Amino acid sequence: MLGSSLLLGVWGGSRDRLGMITLSFVGIGLTLAASGLLPPSGFGVFAVLSGLLILAAGIWTYLKSRAIRS
Repeated sequence: MLGSSLLLGVWGGSRDRLGMITLSFVGIGLTLAASGLLPPSGFGVFAVLSGLLILAAGIWTYLKSRAIRS
């Protein structure tokens, strides 16, 4: 979550909140699907995919909280 907060702080995010929320859902789904298709020996790739999943979930959480406040 800290990484996604830093990313959004530096980048500023997009004005299109719905597009960003959709993109974060796609990111979450793709990383979960790719993690499920890994062989047992793919732990290193799984760790990287888990990090990307956490970034996408953090972006989604941030945007959801902004949508609720506005």
